[in-house]
Amino acid sequence: MEIFYQTLQNLGYTHPIHPTIVYLPIGGVMAALIFGIVAVILNRYSFVVSARHSCVLAFFAAFPTILLGYMDWQYYHAGTWMFPIRMKIYLAAALVVLLLITILSHYIFRAGMKTILFLYSLCFINVVAIGYYGGELVFAGSHWQLDAQEQEKAADGESQEEVTWADISVIFEQHCNMCHTGSSAPHDLRLDSYEEVMEGSENGKVIIPNKPGESELVLRMKGRSEPAMPFRQPLLPEETTQTIVRWVDQGAPKSTSGKTAIALRGDFL
Repeated sequence: MEIFYQTLQNLGYTHPIHPTIVYLPIGGVMAALIFGIVAVILNRYSFVVSARHSCVLAFFAAFPTILLGYMDWQYYHAGTWMFPIRMKIYLAAALVVLLLITILSHYIFRAGMKTILFLYSLCFINVVAIGYYGGELVFAGSHWQLDAQEQEKAADGESQEEVTWADISVIFEQHCNMCHTGSSAPHDLRLDSYEEVMEGSENGKVIIPNKPGESELVLRMKGRSEPAMPFRQPLLPEETTQTIVRWVDQGAPKSTSGKTAIALRGDFL
């Protein structure tokens, strides 16, 4: 698998490959539903045939799509058992079963069009849910937005001296917590609470207060220790990493000592 992805990257393709084929099963399901509705409205058998063919296409396209999704999951997320991943796996399995039932209803059971439309609708709801959880993976943390005043301050390069956990937790939420949360966190390193960050991983502490140069988390995020983090993703912007460095250098405080916390820069998002 490593050779496969490295070959693609050498050719200039540096993105996951699952999204390039996922539209085949999704498009097939949507086309089947649309053709089925039109067939009922116009009472045209030719649209029934088109709907059936679209359903068959979606069924066979689901298998390479699932395979590529599994490969991307292993390569880009190290097989971390994240909630959106779990949901996509369950929904993909359910979609294959639903499509198979629909095809059998067409060719073997000769079910009525109302029954077929109901099955198409279930398949459609399924792919909408799959798309939703796929979006959760892509846009995780996008709900964190700066208000207009914060953005204006960030644009002017204004920042306060002290960095606290409130500032750092936003960065972790946006860039790290998709993997490093819950019981399935890699190496038991959870970054969704201050206490868990300071506790570290199964291999020991990842934050050494006042010593960013000795803190494994900082070294990973700066690419000075392997594997660099985020895993198989571009390093975070330097300003983002420097915020974490300042926090550790200040003793990794949990709360402010009276000064206003640092304003996150817009490019942190």
